[in-house]
Amino acid sequence: MNNRRVRSASASRTTRTATVLALALVASIAPRAGTAAPENVARNVPADSPASWQHRRLDTLLKQLREAARERNDAQLSAVLQRVRIAIPSASLAEQFPNAYAIPTIDAAWVVVEAGFIQQVGAFAELGALVAMRFYGELAEKSYVDTFTRFCDDYERRYTSAVRNKLQPPGYRFRFEDFLPRNDPRNSAHYILADKLAGITWDNTVVWTVLHEVGHHVLGHARRADPAASQRQELQADSWAFSRMRQLGYSIFGVGQYFGARNVTDNCFSRMTPRVDEKTSTHPTWRVREDMLYRDFDVGAAADNEMRIVQFPIVLQSGVTLQTLTFPGPGSNEYNASIVQGGKIALGGTEWSGKTATVFVRENAGGRLEFIVTDATRVTPQVKQRMYDPQNRYLGEIGMDAIQMSPVDLDWIEMPSMRFSDARERLRGNNLVRLLLRKTGASEAAVNMASQAIEEHSSRFRASHMQFLKGRIDVDQFKRALDAEDARHRDRMLAILGPERHRALTQYSTQELNRWMPPANGADTWEKELLDRNFR
Repeated sequence: MNNRRVRSASASRTTRTATVLALALVASIAPRAGTAAPENVARNVPADSPASWQHRRLDTLLKQLREAARERNDAQLSAVLQRVRIAIPSASLAEQFPNAYAIPTIDAAWVVVEAGFIQQVGAFAELGALVAMRFYGELAEKSYVDTFTRFCDDYERRYTSAVRNKLQPPGYRFRFEDFLPRNDPRNSAHYILADKLAGITWDNTVVWTVLHEVGHHVLGHARRADPAASQRQELQADSWAFSRMRQLGYSIFGVGQYFGARNVTDNCFSRMTPRVDEKTSTHPTWRVREDMLYRDFDVGAAADNEMRIVQFPIVLQSGVTLQTLTFPGPGSNEYNASIVQGGKIALGGTEWSGKTATVFVRENAGGRLEFIVTDATRVTPQVKQRMYDPQNRYLGEIGMDAIQMSPVDLDWIEMPSMRFSDARERLRGNNLVRLLLRKTGASEAAVNMASQAIEEHSSRFRASHMQFLKGRIDVDQFKRALDAEDARHRDRMLAILGPERHRALTQYSTQELNRWMPPANGADTWEKELLDRNFR
């Protein structure tokens, strides 16, 4: 990573914890010289520490990377990831410029990412979220440029004053308030968006930081005295990390915003101090790295074509609330969807048309909703919510800015008894169906016949369900169609499996669904727990 001595500070929660963390932990966890295996800082952070959530998240991100490598049978990546450590070396604290180290030396082959560097990443993540707000209407390009011009002017005034009074140069202050005044109620939705974007930027950049250093190991890099050769290695490690992030199911959108934030602050800093000599630096400039990223990769692309999780704030009379829309990817041949509004979960169905996904949902009060995600292949799509009354009469439409999360990041969706990645894999196609059928002791011929029957039953149910969700049949008509189809399907399955195996299949299916489905009652509590665990 770039070892330029740029100290950053923030009034945000991300950087307020840096000093507290250093004072609380350096004595107990700073590795001694010559330590063979640096100890992960997350294991030593007290639960009541202000930085506890950050280091729990770091630990989760490392586990997810290792799990993703195992799922893909990537032995080389798995081996190097086992040597990754998040640590606080005492030398780095003394020098006050945290970094990350990976190129092996004679006596060490650990990938060491300093906890202080993660704190620095967190500071730039918040600014990166503001960079990303260019995608939304209220912060058009001109407003964005003017805002950051004021930001640089403010920093130059404080820096000049500090030098004149022989004080330590000030750190950067990244505050949403400087860009989006809190006393303007129109900014409420933007605050929610910026907070979610900061989370994406933080997660993406930490994952990229780790994989960049892993890339040095995998690519066999050795330290180079030649600055040009060293810079080429850094760009090679960048490219390797971006490619691997995409392969592992991550978006790289947040890293692009992080690079943008580094450019903003570099431009400000260069007005007061000489720029780093590009010819003698071991690292390319942030501008060069950003140019390579945008030239070679689709930075705005969503993570993958599997499950889509789109979040958007909606302004109501009672205030602003965050909604979560979940639906399957275009190539999954699935249609089940859900919308969480105010802690309540409603189930629906999905239809795709090119890059546009439409989710149909019935409300408990009798009306229905349609959510149109105009380009669900992007991290920053737009969502339209169309509303209909119980008589299926159109009431109106609301347009909202949205953010798409990466499924691989969503550790909160894991149930205690099943990993999310495990559930996702087993629910593709008929994998789970065949597993449960074989568990009943059915022959392979019966498994094939029963699987075909279940697939046909699901297709007919889906057709009736979508008619109901679109308001083309009422609830009584849907129930009659469902009852008739259930009776027909039950008779067919009994003929294939027999009473005992059919009863066993029903029992196994119920147990499996209860392992990972949210409870039918208490959805408010379930959703609140998810939000508390995942969203900061």
